[in-house]
Amino acid sequence: MLITLTTYILRGLGILGFIPGSVILLLMTISIFLGIFYGISATRRF
Repeated sequence: MLITLTTYILRGLGILGFIPGSVILLLMTISIFLGIFYGISATRRF
């Protein structure tokens, strides 16, 4: 999530202006999904 947020901030500053907003939203969605998946799998007993 930190890398995605940093990319979003750098895009806002104009340094990474060539990255479309939809790609950043996709990265954020994947990051949130993986965080939820990790949280669920960490609480499971195998």
